[in-house]
Amino acid sequence: MLAAGVRPDAVNLDMAGKFNGAVAVDLGPGTEAIAEILDQAGRTLKIPPAVAPVASDNRQYAAAGLAAVGLGLGAAHYHSPLDTPDRIEPSALRKAGRLLLVTAARMALDPAQQSGT
Repeated sequence: MLAAGVRPDAVNLDMAGKFNGAVAVDLGPGTEAIAEILDQAGRTLKIPPAVAPVASDNRQYAAAGLAAVGLGLGAAHYHSPLDTPDRIEPSALRKAGRLLLVTAARMALDPAQQSGT
């Protein structure tokens, strides 16, 4: 894609099994437009975003030169033996899914995103 002149944006979701009251948003370089869209989506859905570290695959995308944002809602017992499917909160997954859908739809309609920047 990069060779063809297309510069995709990356929105990476990790830790979506528990909602801790806000969505952690890790902003990489060049993500101002995505951050604004996420903020609008979060306000619309009443899922507050908060700038916070989300050390996940988003950082690898950013290192590769893509505008990359990491999102995290939370996880109970993340990466421990207690990190099991029965501890996933369905309501947290619904919040994550709705936030991603609204964000993706708004990104698709945003003229600033159409330029590939």
